[in-house]
Amino acid sequence: MERKKHKKMFDVDYEKREAPISLIDAETAFEDWDKKELKTRATYFILNGIPEFSVNQQENGRLKLLAADKDFYAAKTMGVTMVTVRIYRFSEKNGEAFSCVEKLKNGNYNALEEGYLMQRLIKEFGMTQEDVALLIG
Repeated sequence: MERKKHKKMFDVDYEKREAPISLIDAETAFEDWDKKELKTRATYFILNGIPEFSVNQQENGRLKLLAADKDFYAAKTMGVTMVTVRIYRFSEKNGEAFSCVEKLKNGNYNALEEGYLMQRLIKEFGMTQEDVALLIG
């Protein structure tokens, strides 16, 4: 059986640096998250460190969070003012697709939410099921 080679859809460079958490905009609101769950996650970060956040550079100088909203708000509840970010420079469409892939890789969603994200990648972004499988592992 011959395997086809696929080009990487998101083979892009990023800049890694510290950024003020106040410059980052999340897709969800703080009120959307369970406060007890955020405190538990914040405690984990105290013991293991805060993860890097993937963000997309916006034209107005702000940064749009691409995934890990819960981790972002958990870090905010800790009073953190600076976080390490990977700054990408995607078009709006590619940023949305990358965000869906990152959310699927994160694995913090139920089956219906994962199905919705996969459906978006296929219908909105023209991917095949094989493309999605290769991207999320």
